[in-house]
Amino acid sequence: MHKPASPAQSISRRHVLSLLAAPAALAVLSGGGSHVQAAADPIRRIVTVGADLTEIVAELDGMDRLVGCDRSSRRPAAVRKRATIGVFRAISAEGVISLKPDIVISTAQIGPDGVADQIAAAGIKVVFVDDEPTIAGIRRKIEKVAALIGRDERAREMIERIDRAADELGGRVATSSRRPNLLFVIAADAGSANAEARTAAPRPVTTLRRAVRAI
Repeated sequence: MHKPASPAQSISRRHVLSLLAAPAALAVLSGGGSHVQAAADPIRRIVTVGADLTEIVAELDGMDRLVGCDRSSRRPAAVRKRATIGVFRAISAEGVISLKPDIVISTAQIGPDGVADQIAAAGIKVVFVDDEPTIAGIRRKIEKVAALIGRDERAREMIERIDRAADELGGRVATSSRRPNLLFVIAADAGSANAEARTAAPRPVTTLRRAVRAI
């Protein structure tokens, strides 16, 4: 019988799959739209746009600095007590600016058009996340977020746990007598769920040796 890992050595399978499904690679936008390096000033107030980014900030022990997030962010439960700034494709620039964040860490799918420029024009640094559906890309994403909020050591621990879980999952798939079917269910709110189509962008977990999408 397989002995489960201790909480200090493992994270939940749901959390692993959530991170494996996330995009990666970061770019920084300053007021006026030019690309700049992250400022050395301490980041005390953070806004996230994208459930995966919110979970990463929380896992990096950044919850004490998270002042707002979009409505898709549901985990951990503590984020539900933070200010909401709309759905990631319908963000309120005024709502973000009113929170006076030092930085907005956001999915590249933020909308509506021009909202990121409005936020940046108010002197708030906006960090975009580009889609890179690979496990290596996710590692880089965690490292970049950690560098922005000063949690490099915590990021190394997080990446090690994810790598171990991904290796374990890949090994199970490789030794399975059949090809497992994977169904991705997106459920941001209770009572509302969507199944992702086979034609959607590939996710890292589907590359783990012989796994295929169910639909």
